[in-house]
Amino acid sequence: MDNRKVIIAAGGTGGHLFPAISLAHQLEQRGDAVLFVGGNLSNNPFFDQTRFAFREISCARPTFKSPAFPLGIAKGTWQSLRIFKEFNPNFLVGFGSYYTFPSLIAAKMMKIPYVIHEQNSVPGRVNRLFTQSACFTAVHFPSVIEKIKGNCHIVEMPLRPGFNAHWGKEEAKQAYGLSPSLPVILVFGGSQGAEAINQLLFDSASGLKRFQVLHFTGTEQWNVRLTEHYREVGLKAVVKPFEKEMAKAWGAADLVVSRAGAASIAEQLEMAVPGILIPYPYATDGHQDANADYLVSMEGAVKVPQHLLNPETFPEIVDSIYPNLDHMRDALIGQKKEKLQLIDCLEVL
Repeated sequence: MDNRKVIIAAGGTGGHLFPAISLAHQLEQRGDAVLFVGGNLSNNPFFDQTRFAFREISCARPTFKSPAFPLGIAKGTWQSLRIFKEFNPNFLVGFGSYYTFPSLIAAKMMKIPYVIHEQNSVPGRVNRLFTQSACFTAVHFPSVIEKIKGNCHIVEMPLRPGFNAHWGKEEAKQAYGLSPSLPVILVFGGSQGAEAINQLLFDSASGLKRFQVLHFTGTEQWNVRLTEHYREVGLKAVVKPFEKEMAKAWGAADLVVSRAGAASIAEQLEMAVPGILIPYPYATDGHQDANADYLVSMEGAVKVPQHLLNPETFPEIVDSIYPNLDHMRDALIGQKKEKLQLIDCLEVL
């Protein structure tokens, strides 16, 4: 097959960008040329501006009462049309969010074949607008198929680079300087961090001394606060603002406490780590609740609403599921099924 030119429309959170970046690596390995197009890519902390070619376009949040929305979309669509005429792509893959809206409009106007990737269990609003005329929509959660129009393929979530290197638990703990004999709670709040989860661990630290904590805070301020606080209460912990080698972190973990973004759910399932999932309460259409339910149905996680957690209830929940971690881990391993790879589905385009 001749080398192809591929537009990847992506932007926004790590949940949208991580699978897009993973796909870009796979496409380049097959000899395809990749160009990222989306809003605010030049200052997005989850996108390596030095690694991939990209073009930034205008975009706006879909608030129809604001004049900025139609003007931003119109300008972004015009910019996308110019970019596509210059690049002459064979097809486009869109990863959702309003950052990609103008590019998808332009692809449809120019009759460029396109594929939609929907990583969540509740389809996003932008993706729902384009699935019917897409070549196909790639979904991670089987339940999505009945919620959208058009052709669908159930695919593996493209995991971020580095997940092909699986770490043994003892090796991973040693790499972080953690004790091999104490269980590790991995804590993070998604790609943007989570103030509520950071505060919960700060308030609950004294009740978790039978564990050690690997905590990615999302901000430097919380990094300093939690490092000092864990030391003060005598809880063994490694605290970082962000971790690029998440395969190593998952390898060290016996239990994860996190939001329920689609990318982290996919990583959790891949690494078979039991979890306490705290869905972001303001997620669009409650999609994080539905994402969490996917692992809960496998008996590999418990879902706890944020408002029910406090310094008393959280340690109790941790203690209550700790004896069942082996069962939960085995349940996740047993539910892992071979799925199509998105990169293979694209070979027909």
